[in-house]
Amino acid sequence: MTVDADGNAYVCINGQGRIVVLNPKGIPIANVLMPGRDEGMHLLVTNLKFKPGTDEAYVTLSGKGGGWVYRFKGLAKAVTLFGDQR
Repeated sequence: MTVDADGNAYVCINGQGRIVVLNPKGIPIANVLMPGRDEGMHLLVTNLKFKPGTDEAYVTLSGKGGGWVYRFKGLAKAVTLFGDQR
């Protein structure tokens, strides 16, 4: 799970091949569906991270189709975390 600069929470739904995006009030506002999920592939979705300073998000996924890193565009830019500061 992670958040963006607008306070949206991105929650990996392991076993369903998707990420649910919740607004700051906890209302679902988007789903990010992993490729191949309808065929039962890539259902294990974990380790979600934004690239610092961008709206690019990366998530690891695995399952029947092997293991992958999937990139998608978030709804807002990343929060600058303490460990990401230079």
